[in-house]
Amino acid sequence: MIYEPQEDSYLMYEQIKKVVKSKHNVLEIGVGSGILAFETIKQANEFIGVDINPNAIEFCKKKLKEKVKNKKIESSQAKKSKFITSDLFEKIQKKKEKKFDIIIFNPPYLPHDPREPKDCALATCGGKHGYELIEKFLDQAHLFLKPRGQIFLLFSSLTKKEKVDEFVKNNLLESELVAEKKIPFEKLYIYNITKHKLHKLLEKKGVSNIKKLTSGHRGFIFTGNYKQENKKTYQKDKSKSKTKKENITKIAIKIQRSDIDAIGTVNNESSKLKSLNKYNIGPELLFYGNNYFAYEFVEGIFPLEFYQEAKRSEIIASIKTVFDQMFKLDQLGLNKEEMHHPVKHIVISKTKQNKIISTLLDFERCKHTPNPQNITQFCQFITSGLVKPLLEQKKINIDKKLIRKLAKQYKENQTKENFELILKEIN
Repeated sequence: MIYEPQEDSYLMYEQIKKVVKSKHNVLEIGVGSGILAFETIKQANEFIGVDINPNAIEFCKKKLKEKVKNKKIESSQAKKSKFITSDLFEKIQKKKEKKFDIIIFNPPYLPHDPREPKDCALATCGGKHGYELIEKFLDQAHLFLKPRGQIFLLFSSLTKKEKVDEFVKNNLLESELVAEKKIPFEKLYIYNITKHKLHKLLEKKGVSNIKKLTSGHRGFIFTGNYKQENKKTYQKDKSKSKTKKENITKIAIKIQRSDIDAIGTVNNESSKLKSLNKYNIGPELLFYGNNYFAYEFVEGIFPLEFYQEAKRSEIIASIKTVFDQMFKLDQLGLNKEEMHHPVKHIVISKTKQNKIISTLLDFERCKHTPNPQNITQFCQFITSGLVKPLLEQKKINIDKKLIRKLAKQYKENQTKENFELILKEIN
């Protein structure tokens, strides 16, 4: 089945006629009968149309030849156009020169209906809830979009507008509602989607494949691939050509939330990380700016999972590495906060040489204080009802009363000797 033009097709047609210019390279996902494609071919510099349905692609190729023959489309315009069978971007190469000014998608957006024939569902069903295909599209579309490019996406009120908004934000994009139309039982929307200014800035710095990871209380965290060029110095020898070695690192990017009252927490964190990296505390800070910073992504697992899976000696090593960092923070007069319950504020990993690394995360609330409590808070954690049973399963028996007594003694006099008394009891 080839999707025949409906109200949604004509609504998008009117929008595309207004925006496509002769300088634009355009990609349309889901060409269907070609109603948008043939209008775009006449206006654009280059056009690529794809569809998962090979029948739709063959139909459009045949139709294009007829339009050229009937002189409705110039042969020069047709030569700069192509139709490809592809599941979304599968057959579109991710090359710099293949990025587009405009990407068009009028997707199947209806929720799954088991009564609908399979061939019809291919043209109308967007997944179980109707929005799954749009999510998949937006997860990839920005990879093929020029910095100032635009995505024109059509969807329905049946698709759940709030879910589409979520997918847009998850890819560090922005949307503007440029058209809407009420039809029986639903409302149609067209979004003009562009890259967020921070998305464009990160790409300039060599970051690609930007994707939301999670939401924190004060910031959003995205991941990406960071390409760095390490220039090497060579002897002056005309027979040797200079080369550059590229390192691609997985990174995390934290961005200040604008939907909460707290402000400046991300700037505070980047400032503290810059200082603490000198003492090998926290993930490696790569670069930063106002209300955002990027750091090397830390692979590993959180403490509770680690305490369940790791060997006794590894657990003891991980606890001691955290205590060492807590002591350093106390000596610097910095209070990290949240160390009495750091279930997601520590990532534990193991090197190839089997060395245990405990990396502290989240320094948003870290501040200078005359009475830091990092050691005492972490003592609370390892003797808590949440952790103590896990440690006992691995035959790590910590005397809760004694540890808390030693923590109180340390609190009153934060010396290395008092700290080492606590460490001694971890064995």
